[in-house]
Amino acid sequence: MPLLHAVHTIVQSLNTQHAIDLEVYRRSHTELKNRILHWILIPVETFSFFLLLGVVVSAAATASKHKKQKESTVDSLTAFIPIVKALAWTCGLVSVLIAVDHRMAGAATLAFHVATASLCHKLIQAQGPKRVILIAAVCWTLAFSIQIGVGHQMFEENQPSVANPSVVSWLAMTQSVLIAWSS
Repeated sequence: MPLLHAVHTIVQSLNTQHAIDLEVYRRSHTELKNRILHWILIPVETFSFFLLLGVVVSAAATASKHKKQKESTVDSLTAFIPIVKALAWTCGLVSVLIAVDHRMAGAATLAFHVATASLCHKLIQAQGPKRVILIAAVCWTLAFSIQIGVGHQMFEENQPSVANPSVVSWLAMTQSVLIAWSS
């Protein structure tokens, strides 16, 4: 029973922080056009992050494996995709737990993270690490730039909440898709 109580306490704490993060997000995203941009582009950023993470985590493994045996880079990369999949699944499952008032957004976020993990794996296998780094960097840069330049500067005429680290929590950073889809 103590374990169940501890889990319940953690989930309650996450729910409280999510409500705070959602309110902070809503205050700096009042224009419908900006919310639509973020609804589309935050998942692009998240997908790009997982692509880069897959390559970076795998690069360390590739370096150590190459010393021991000759193996293709793509084989080494795919060997460490489970780490990326586990992180994506964890983010998705946390979304379902904390989306008390936004069950559909929580379920959609879980589905997004599961699909992201699978697509990252397939893309790395098909394109290789160099091309994946380029794809991810271009996608992330464009998504971020459009959100800031168009969404916040043109539509909102304000600074994004992410520009103020004192109001952005670690939970908001890991649950950005849920937050965008919940508002």
